[in-house]
Amino acid sequence: MTLVGYYLGDTFPLIDAGNTHRNTFNNGLSFFMQDDVRVRSNFTLNLGLRWEYFGPLSEAHNLISNLGRDGNLALVGTDGVNGAYARDLNNFGPRIGFAWNPRSKTIMRGAYGIYYDYIPQDLLIANFTNSAGLVTNPIGPQAVVSLANTYDSTAFSGSNPGGPIFSQLSPPFPPSGADIFFTPRNLVTPYTQSWNFNVEQECLLKKSLS
Repeated sequence: MTLVGYYLGDTFPLIDAGNTHRNTFNNGLSFFMQDDVRVRSNFTLNLGLRWEYFGPLSEAHNLISNLGRDGNLALVGTDGVNGAYARDLNNFGPRIGFAWNPRSKTIMRGAYGIYYDYIPQDLLIANFTNSAGLVTNPIGPQAVVSLANTYDSTAFSGSNPGGPIFSQLSPPFPPSGADIFFTPRNLVTPYTQSWNFNVEQECLLKKSLS
């Protein structure tokens, strides 16, 4: 976009209208167990298991929406939308590690684990899209509606004096062609897999190489 194009109204406007105040929260729970098992005098296993639950995004007044059974936008509590997305109760993260001394001055170590993490709220409610997130879709008693499609470049450039640059939309919501934000109904908790392997060898007194 050039400066001349900007003054002529050749822009990419992003503007929403509506009450965006929300009271959002998440619940979470986790359990962890771990133990060291000395299999032999020179071989030790470290075993662990972690289970984590990261609750779906919630809002105190159910001002959350997603796609319903019929594929249309629906508020929580209607059209089969029981929450922002389904709870993921399958987050088992095993951990295993070992330390082995095959020789008196040599140590071999290795480990593997699966690590789960929550989805930050800002990715779901403050996304940089025309519809900022699940709690600010153009639906419900506090609908937040994008006015980008009502943008009048001639009013902005001055060739249509007195014309509104943006026009307020009226119910019903969501309007035809509205921008919406949604997630998969079975949104999976993100996770990573991590592993390492190293060998440490004593070369000189108080000196080692790994």
